[in-house]
Amino acid sequence: MTVDAGTAAPIVAASGRGLMALLFLFSAATKLRHWSDGLAEVRAIGLPMPALALTATVALQFVGGLMLAVGWHARWAAAALAGFTLLASVMVHPFWRVGTAPGAAVRQQRMTFAEHLAIVGGLLMVVAHG
Repeated sequence: MTVDAGTAAPIVAASGRGLMALLFLFSAATKLRHWSDGLAEVRAIGLPMPALALTATVALQFVGGLMLAVGWHARWAAAALAGFTLLASVMVHPFWRVGTAPGAAVRQQRMTFAEHLAIVGGLLMVVAHG
């Protein structure tokens, strides 16, 4: 049995959106389950009104993740999640500030930052192609 690329494309696109959405849905659920840890992280970043910032983060991740998963206004959801992920990566994983000596902390921050850029790339594909 052969599968036509045109026929498979919607299934592949929906699968990709769903897999990306899982990341945000799991993150939102983790922040809800471990609220005090999330508040500590937001405070460490130095954001004002940490409870509000964490609430907004969870809401964006949850609602955006659901929208992405089901394909409802997926381009808007992907754009919002891409912007959030890029901003959060710069704020939370600044490998360029960890130190100049190559060490485990620098490598970990650099790898996490690169992984987040890859996620942003996938989200931008959704923005471009739906």
